[in-house]
Amino acid sequence: MPNSRRENKDARQTSARREPFDVTPAAHSVDAEEESSRKLLLKELSCLPLAITQAAAYINNNEISTRSYLDLLSKQKGKTTNPSDRRSEQQLQRHAANRAVAITTLISLQDVSRQDPMAANCLFFMAYVDRKDILLDLLPTSPSTPTEETVKLLSIYAILIQRPASSAVELHQLVHLTIRNYLQEQGLLY
Repeated sequence: MPNSRRENKDARQTSARREPFDVTPAAHSVDAEEESSRKLLLKELSCLPLAITQAAAYINNNEISTRSYLDLLSKQKGKTTNPSDRRSEQQLQRHAANRAVAITTLISLQDVSRQDPMAANCLFFMAYVDRKDILLDLLPTSPSTPTEETVKLLSIYAILIQRPASSAVELHQLVHLTIRNYLQEQGLLY
């Protein structure tokens, strides 16, 4: 008995020590460069769960390396404004969190727009309405892309949340804000 308890404890500790983004089977090892890239990505995303989830979703959906995603992140960062030096430390931390989620959302939005313009239109529509309890029946649709497929694509990218057994969806507050800001920058929302 004592051995099996110890083995269970060791197994739990081993699984708890796994690195984030460990999407490879346990039999395959991750090279040092990929591991280093993953750690850098976590740092760049301020270890924020939503930003990490969106980044991992993009990496997995597009089957790219973490290094490739870091390159996308770097390009997108250059397009967003930097925080003012006059902000308090608390405001800077909040801005860093908002910025990390904004950048990952915009990277995913660009890919979604390329794959399925109707899905992007659904996101834009959601930016005009409240971010919670958006009825699926209200989302713009097209004969070629049913609402279910659109919602599935947006869920894959961790942009949209659909509650089980629900006929409504919602956006995270920061995702909603990012899309609204994007539309304002494009002159589509006032």
